[in-house]
Amino acid sequence: WTLRQPTQIVRSPAGVSMDTLVLASSAGGRLTGFIRAPVQQPARIHLRADAVPLADVGRLAQLASPLDGLLTVDFTAAGTRDQPTIRLDAAARGVKYDAFSAEAFTLVGDYANERAKLQANVLRGGRSVLDGFVDYPIAITLFSAQATGDSLRGRIHADSVDLALIEPFAPKLRNAAGGLGLDLAVSGVPAQPHVGGTASVRDGAFEIPDAGIHFTAIDGLFHVNAASDSLSIDHLRLASPASNGTASLSGSLVYRDLANPKLDLRFDSHALRVVDKRDLARLDVSTGSNGLTLIGTPAEATMRGAINVDRGTIY
Repeated sequence: WTLRQPTQIVRSPAGVSMDTLVLASSAGGRLTGFIRAPVQQPARIHLRADAVPLADVGRLAQLASPLDGLLTVDFTAAGTRDQPTIRLDAAARGVKYDAFSAEAFTLVGDYANERAKLQANVLRGGRSVLDGFVDYPIAITLFSAQATGDSLRGRIHADSVDLALIEPFAPKLRNAAGGLGLDLAVSGVPAQPHVGGTASVRDGAFEIPDAGIHFTAIDGLFHVNAASDSLSIDHLRLASPASNGTASLSGSLVYRDLANPKLDLRFDSHALRVVDKRDLARLDVSTGSNGLTLIGTPAEATMRGAINVDRGTIY
């Protein structure tokens, strides 16, 4: 990135100002903008980014995998320093990160009167496959931000977004595939938000390279209860094609106390391939007739059941 013209930034008791900023990259990206924020008079800020390579953003954020695409952002702030109004329009085209890709990602935001509203969409094939909205109570000045005690509301919805979307948040997984369905609502206050709705996985698959294993035929349904701050697993089933094995998980998790959630889980498996590394081991395991149960809290949990090694080689 190269500064195309001299830019002066001034900070004084009268306020902060920056005359026209122009930055350009060899790849065609461009950053422009200005800041005029006097103490006693209305402020005006405008910043714009055009065709900025997301690869540069990924390197700046030190992401684990390369990020590709082009980013456009338009940011405007007006009003006074203590009571500004803010508008944000952002769009990323040709987005790719690990196995996840999208035609476009858009983000639109507005702020006024201690409420910030954000709308996000992931587009593929000309239609929205994932959309989210939040109306958040926050007091913003041009140089600070603090959540208020007012209520919040939000929603996230997806009919069948690519399961590869989870890879950026689960670095141990690779080649995730399948459909992820979401219909979740957020309520409460910033200090104690509540989430309710459903989530599902269909025809899922992923690999865990560190263990050398591959799971397919993943099918699951989850219910989230906002009143009790709990997650119930209606069913979660998967298969390991290398051993013709299967597994399932059911139960619940109550997370009202995030530091000490309550667990009630049952895991069943039959000839499931749990490790397949040539320099370590290859093991297929099954649980006993009553499965493997985990009940209690992370600090005081009780596990019961049996695991049988059906076939195994240790190198």
